[in-house]
Amino acid sequence: MNKIIGIILVAFGLVGLVWGGLNWTSKEIVLDIGPIQATRDKGRTIPVPP
Repeated sequence: MNKIIGIILVAFGLVGLVWGGLNWTSKEIVLDIGPIQATRDKGRTIPVPP
């Protein structure tokens, strides 16, 4: 079981190095007045140093 977890972690590490980090977008509510709602997409990054 420990070998499988180790192999998965090494694979994720190699993928992170190839891509240079983890990127994702999330929606953030900017304005919420009754039936009117405004959102925006906010990009976030976690860099993976070599």
